[in-house]
Amino acid sequence: MIHRLNHDNWQVVRAILRAGKKGAEGWRLRLTPTRQNRDGAFLTELVAAGLLEDLGPCDPPRLDEPVTAAVHEPGPFHRRYALTALGKTAAEYGEYDAPAPNEKPLPTPDEFTAARRAAWVARNAPPASGDGRRRAGGKRK
Repeated sequence: MIHRLNHDNWQVVRAILRAGKKGAEGWRLRLTPTRQNRDGAFLTELVAAGLLEDLGPCDPPRLDEPVTAAVHEPGPFHRRYALTALGKTAAEYGEYDAPAPNEKPLPTPDEFTAARRAAWVARNAPPASGDGRRRAGGKRK
């Protein structure tokens, strides 16, 4: 299933791509200080989606850095993040292909054949009681 990134998350993923292999500090990824991203939950969601990899703690921002008070609190902003292969695709195209939450994987050929064989046996098995024919008159009782 194709998942599209919203504009804010796409900007974050692009910023990490520009940061290079060493990744980017979480406090640098709050590109626009809005209510939706003040607690860093967007970073946790991107890690859970498989787009970002948490590389561990990073240095907090210096006092002369232009950041809001929210990033001085411990949490997702005090971690370093790098892109996964799926994240690189998302950074390039703004969308990524991942299974839906309720999507089951396709069966293997052996599982598929066994399931078809079991369904055929169930369809062609003789009825449990009686001969399975209708009574004279064509109506069921």
